[in-house]
Formats: sequence, structure tokens, C-alpha cells
Amino acid sequence: MLSTAEQSASRFLHWLKGTPGIVLGALVLSTLSVTKPTAIGFDPSYWLLWGSEITSGKLVTANAWTSWKPLPMPFMVMFSLFGNAAPDLWMIVARAGTLVATALAFRITWRLLLDLLPVDPKQLRAQVPALLGGGVAAAGLLRLLLGWSMTGYSEGLAIALMLAGVECMLNGRHKPALFFYLAACLGRPEPLLAVMAYSVWLWRREPGLRKWMLGGPVLVLATWLIPEWIGSGDPFRAGKLGKVEHLHQTQPGDSNPLTAFSGAFTALPAATAVFLPASLIAVIWAAKRGERKPLLLSAIGLAWAVMVALQVAFAASQTTHPGVLRYMIPAQAFLLCGIGVGAGSGAFLVGKGLERVGLDPRASAGVLATIGIITVIASVSTSFIPKYEVMQSAQKVNWSATMRLDRAIKRAGGVGAIRGCLPIANYPRWNATIAWKVGVTLKVFGRRGSPEDPRSRADFGHGTTFRLTGKLAHGKNTPYSPAAVAPGATLTSMAAPWYIFQRCSTKRHKKK
Repeated sequence: MLSTAEQSASRFLHWLKGTPGIVLGALVLSTLSVTKPTAIGFDPSYWLLWGSEITSGKLVTANAWTSWKPLPMPFMVMFSLFGNAAPDLWMIVARAGTLVATALAFRITWRLLLDLLPVDPKQLRAQVPALLGGGVAAAGLLRLLLGWSMTGYSEGLAIALMLAGVECMLNGRHKPALFFYLAACLGRPEPLLAVMAYSVWLWRREPGLRKWMLGGPVLVLATWLIPEWIGSGDPFRAGKLGKVEHLHQTQPGDSNPLTAFSGAFTALPAATAVFLPASLIAVIWAAKRGERKPLLLSAIGLAWAVMVALQVAFAASQTTHPGVLRYMIPAQAFLLCGIGVGAGSGAFLVGKGLERVGLDPRASAGVLATIGIITVIASVSTSFIPKYEVMQSAQKVNWSATMRLDRAIKRAGGVGAIRGCLPIANYPRWNATIAWKVGVTLKVFGRRGSPEDPRSRADFGHGTTFRLTGKLAHGKNTPYSPAAVAPGATLTSMAAPWYIFQRCSTKRHKKK
């Protein structure tokens, strides 16, 4: 009989292997990741600004070049209390969300395979193929989310919530599943359609959840619309902002739904896409054996891809902002679980073939494990490391620019000197960051035009201009015109790549 200490240790190890352990491990790894230079991305910089505004009792979303998003805001409001540490704190959460999503994709696929394979789940014959299949699903999802999570986007966190809902649903725990799905809708509004379909299926099975089936989507919509209404006076500003022709994101063929739909597959990492035929066979085989869970997840993924493709195609045909590839990642997360099932089933068949030619089950499992390890090493060295190095290089450049921005503001006389010489003109990518550092809202940025015109150019007779120079201002993904300098302005600060010009006046300069 185990002693009390041994029982406690056993419970602790079991806890570590479960969801709490996954979350804790993800937080530790993501915390270590921010010890290297990190810089928050475009959309997250606005969330950071709005979190700070909410804590100060004001919210201005008007004039922003992105829309309100509910999911990150509770974190941003809380982190705003920690001053300059707020970006790194959010980066920890965003990256931890990606790691949790990756772990859940692995666990869901692993359990699907253990239920599917026609052998004892405790045997190596089942365990090794299930581990390999889970690894394929997890690696594919991590590769898709790597770039977004490194710049602080919320896709990883939203998909983690979605996959937590999937796991609860597959285990028959429909109440937490519904709550996780509703929480995932705070990251993107499209999942509401899936939640409503799920609610129709649950209506008779779980009558105690009907108030959440009806009220949940209403609350989610309120979190999207009401803050935008308060901040800009227009609850539908996000939709109107989407009707902008972003020249650097429009691609030939975007108006063709089939082209957009194919993006769900062509954007998959090559190492996982090769298992698509095997996944189709495995899903059909599972359905014939009465295991319909892989078929359900694959069907959800396909339906999601169709929905996003139609949205993208309609937007492109209306000369509006097309959905970017990250809108497809939730669909791909479902598809990757099916792909993992295909990969694991294929590995199981290879193992059976090795046994038929004379290898015992342990030796066969060893061969499969060796192949899996070699594949992982090859995938990391050819795909993950190059992508990480590119992203980390960009992170270092943007981090350096952020640090130099602080120095430029200080050399110009500090925050008070900037606030005393308004409005502000700037290259739009840094509007939210400058507003956050100076402690002003986006209303003080002088601009001819608005976010509805991405080629607009600041044009005013007096104020402060933040002029960005170097690669950041002239890269291929920077189509916006730089801010103009007021006539007669003086260079008051220089901390390359930043130059600050000021012409402070109580009277607006008259246009000629």
C-alpha cells in the first residue's frame, strides 16, 4: 500500500500530465521565450492601447486601423497596470495559447487513434502509431501558428479554447464545451454559426443549457458591438473597416471561392499535407467501424473552410479587404486532427507489415519510433528553425525600433513636450504604440483621410511628426505613405530610425 507521501506524489504527477500541467508548461516556455527581444504586432498594439484607455476611463476606437477584438481585452486591461511590462505579459499569454492549442491537437488526435486502432490501447502497437499521429497534428498546427504567436496575435489562444471545447464535446461534457466555444467566439465572430448549430443539436439533449444556448451568442455579440459603439459611435465600424482595399493583401483569384477554399489545404505544412490521402481513407474506415468522431471533426473543418472561402470571395469581389490566411487556421486545426488520424493509421499498417515479415511487435514499434524521431528532426531543421529565425530577426528589428522610440521621445523633451505640441503625424504602423507611450488617444493624430483610405497622408500645418526611416519604413509590406512634416518644423530629436519634427502653434497653419 502506498504511503501518504507516495499518494501525494502520484496525484501531483497525474495533475502535471493533465490539462493543468499543459497550461503550466506552456506558461513556463512562453515566459522563457520573451527573454529574447520581442515586439508586439500591428493589431496587438491597438489592443494594448485600448486596454490602457479602459483603465483610465476612456475608450477611443475611432481612427484605428484595426477593429475591436474582445478576447485579448481582459488581459490587456489587467496588464496595463504593469506599465512597460504589458507587451511582454501579453506575449506570454499569446504564445502560451499557441502551445496549449498544439498540446490539445496532439491529445485529441492521440485519443482518437487509441479508440480507432483494432488492438489493445495499452500495447505498443497502438501507442506508437497514436503518438506519431498526434505528433503530425501538433506539428502542423504549431507551424501554422508560429508566426502569429511570435508577434502577439490571439489566434493561438482562440484555437486553444476551441480545441478545449472539442475535447469536452468528444468526451460528452457538453456544458464546458459550450462555454469554451463561446469563449473562442471572442477571438473571431464566425464560430458563432458553429455554436448555433451545436446548440440546435443540444437543445433536446441538454435542456439545462438552453439559457446559455440562447443568451451566450447574444453576450458574445454584445462584447463585439457595444465597446466599438462606445469607442467610435458606430457598433458596425469593424465591418465598414473591412470594406477597405488593402493593396498589399489582395491577390489574383481571391474572388474565386474554389481558389479561396483550396487555401485551407495548400497553406498546410508540406510534411502534414502528404498525409491527406491517408486521412481520407482512415476517416472513412473509422466511420464504417462505428467511430464517427474523426469524420465529425473533418466535416467541421471542411464546412468551416467553405464558410471562410465564401466570405473571402465575396469580400474580394466587392473590392474589399479579403480575409487573410489566418482566418483559415481554425478550419485547418480540425483538418489536421483528421490528417493525424490518417498518419497514425498508416503507421499502424506499416507496423503490421513489419510484423508479417518477421519482426516482433516491440522491434516493429522501435522501427516506427525511429522513423518518427528522424522525421521530427528533419521537420524542425527544415521548417521550424528557418521560420523561427526569420521571425526572430524581424522581432529584433522591431524591438530595437521600440526601444529607440523611447529614447527619441525623451530627447524631444519627454511625454509632456509631445502632448504640448499636437496633433501627431506618423507612419500608421506605429500609431497605437506612439499613442500608448505618450498617453494620448488616436484622436490627436492629424491625418487627411482615415483608415478607410489606406493611402491617406497626414497633412497639417503644425504639430509633432514622428518620421520613421530605414528598412521598417521602406519594406515590401509597408504601402502606406509616411507622415508629412509641418512647414517650418524643427528637428527636435533624433534616435535612428526615429526623427521627431515639431512646429508648435496655437493657430493652425493656413493652407495655400
